[in-house]
Amino acid sequence: MAVSHYRMLKQFAESEGGPSDLMIVAEDDAVLSSDFERIVKRVSQRLRTLDFVVLADPFSDAGVSRLRGVGERHAQLSFASKLVGVSRVSGTPYRVGHYDGHLWGTGLYLVSRAASVRYVRLVQRLGGIHWVADDYGYWKGPAQVDVKLLRPNLAG
Repeated sequence: MAVSHYRMLKQFAESEGGPSDLMIVAEDDAVLSSDFERIVKRVSQRLRTLDFVVLADPFSDAGVSRLRGVGERHAQLSFASKLVGVSRVSGTPYRVGHYDGHLWGTGLYLVSRAASVRYVRLVQRLGGIHWVADDYGYWKGPAQVDVKLLRPNLAG
């Protein structure tokens, strides 16, 4: 629901705090990986700029990466992505960075207050939401939000 995501981001954008403060947003049915806290901490420490990081897409299981998985086929991580840990479930390395392809849908994401402000300004400038909430390719450019991806997922 694009409107519910917008309302959360707007509330975060308008609340007290600094531009680099972070908020984690999870779908109500997301089941967090046992790696969640450790990997989120590393992501927040190792990224030079952190606007928005998709921590779980709706197509993959937590802690497991499949070469032929739906999410993996649609969005591939850059070779310059950063190693941030190893999955306790599968031994697969967690990597975060820019992606190529079409990323849409999320079960879990990490967003900065600064990125939330830019997203809210875009919605206000356009007079409303004209896109699906998780269609990053549609709104990330006009909002000037740097969207990154973590593989494998931190939630199922």
